[in-house]
Amino acid sequence: MQKYWSLIKRLSKIAKHNFKKAEEIRAFKKQSLRYVDATLEERKILRKWNISPSSSRLYNFQTYPPDLFLNDWERKRTHAINGVYGRAISNKFLSHQILGSTLRIPQLIALVFDGSIEYENDDEFAEDSRELFLKPILGAAGKGAEDVSVNQGLISFEGKEFKLKQYIRKRIQSGCRSFIIQEKIKQSDFMSTLYQASTNTVRVITIRDPTTREVFAARAVLRVGTIASSPVDSFSQGGISFHLDMKDGKIGAGGTNVGVTRLHSHPETGTVISGKKLIGFESVLSNAVAGHMSMPYINYAGWDFGIDSQGAILVEVNRTTDVDLLQMHEPLLSDVRLRDFYKYHGIIDR
Repeated sequence: MQKYWSLIKRLSKIAKHNFKKAEEIRAFKKQSLRYVDATLEERKILRKWNISPSSSRLYNFQTYPPDLFLNDWERKRTHAINGVYGRAISNKFLSHQILGSTLRIPQLIALVFDGSIEYENDDEFAEDSRELFLKPILGAAGKGAEDVSVNQGLISFEGKEFKLKQYIRKRIQSGCRSFIIQEKIKQSDFMSTLYQASTNTVRVITIRDPTTREVFAARAVLRVGTIASSPVDSFSQGGISFHLDMKDGKIGAGGTNVGVTRLHSHPETGTVISGKKLIGFESVLSNAVAGHMSMPYINYAGWDFGIDSQGAILVEVNRTTDVDLLQMHEPLLSDVRLRDFYKYHGIIDR
């Protein structure tokens, strides 16, 4: 009797999983029916290609046909491209351990895992003043990230001042269970002039050619922060994505996640950004390729690099990337190499 109950429980669990997956698919397709400012014919086309309302506001369908855009459902499937190895680079601490011998990475100050302090360097801050950066180990889109200011060895938190270890314990008590604290990147003068209140970065996609095993940088954008996204430059939190010419690093037009209005200067400071060449772009591309080549088990990666006085410095690497901040400038599938790559890995069938 016991074995029958075990079988029933297993079948019930499988049924629940399949039901949940089916519900997610239905919810996604239902969402894709809600379009703003689209004609009936346009809605039919967008529904056909499963392009969501949020993406439809950003993409240039006047210039490019819908089938050249990697849609939201296909983007979700890219999580599987690296298989189990993708977890190694999704974890902020593990990825930094793996890449630390190949790339420049901000100094690790503390590591907290599941509420336990695994490493901290309190002695270094006896009477020091510096800027640090805290981020969740498994975070994404800049969520949970924040600046940490050390003033003469003390950190202000909830109206009080604490030494580093005391501050970490307070953060654990407040519900922050797994995170790292690093030295904050001191960005170059050029990157700082774009917007001083955030660490501005370059997002790069690298892929490994399935036939030749060659790694190359396929697409890149410059991300610049705003009041809404500060202290990070996250596009999903209101940061700006600017197009980058892969040949020479020339900065093109930019935009946010709220519409198709193209920006050439920062909307808050008035600083002109478009038309300039990104100083340090060559360093970013070469470091992204070198980092990817050092991991032969990785086929697809999204890199975030800051640029300081010495060149590219790694912020983080992810097993996939949001595509809206890239495709608002040009669809990914307009690049034959990317189209073949996604097709090879079963992401698209066109």
